Amino acid sequence: MFPAALISLAGRDGHHSFTFHPYIFNANPVKSMNRIFPLGLLALLVIGCSSPTSTVSTQTVKEAETSASTPIAQSTASPNSDGRKQNPQSQNVYPSAKFGFWFEYPNGYTVDNSNENRQPKPDETWQGTIEIWKSADYEAIQAKKFEGGTEFPPNISITVHSNPDRLPLSHWKGSLSVGSSDARAITVAGQDAIAYTADGLYASDSVLLLSPDGQGVIHLSRGYIDPSDPSRQAFQQIVSSFSFGN
Repeated sequence: MFPAALISLAGRDGHHSFTFHPYIFNANPVKSMNRIFPLGLLALLVIGCSSPTSTVSTQTVKEAETSASTPIAQSTASPNSDGRKQNPQSQNVYPSAKFGFWFEYPNGYTVDNSNENRQPKPDETWQGTIEIWKSADYEAIQAKKFEGGTEFPPNISITVHSNPDRLPLSHWKGSLSVGSSDARAITVAGQDAIAYTADGLYASDSVLLLSPDGQGVIHLSRGYIDPSDPSRQAFQQIVSSFSFGN
């Protein structure tokens, strides 16, 4: 049994403190050592019991700090970078070497240039026509399996006429289109042009413009049965992209 006032062991914030009272050191060294030795042994036992817990706790904190400092891997690839869907309205380009212009047209359409390089008859203004069909209609017509028989559906056409007398667009509008109305001035390929609607076998959207030298007139037209026909939008895309030069 040790006097209560002999030694004080206290733990604060995980540290051990020891307080030895002076009166344990007396004139008899042997007796003093006999008392100090058991006290030192007791202190070592207390420290030995608490050290593993402190070591494990410190190791755990270090591991947590190491784990927290490791950066999380992040993907740098853009979404859909390898599997991006193709835009259904992406453009194809058709250049006309004969007439010196080109235009873009959407996927799902086919250009038929079988009448582009025709030989005009004497005193005939018609120089050639390029037709743009819905691909499904064109394939059915070529296979002679079109449901409408010989009455083909409306399509998009670009027809070129010679204009040796440099007649104005208003003249050509009256001679090329029946029941035309709503003419308005626009610019196409840097040239003055007019846009209007007309009624014939089918309703149609039309655009007229002069060639850069004024010696030719280009007539772009799209017939339709249903005003909501998406080919009307395709026609607008062709007109918007229309340019001179090869």
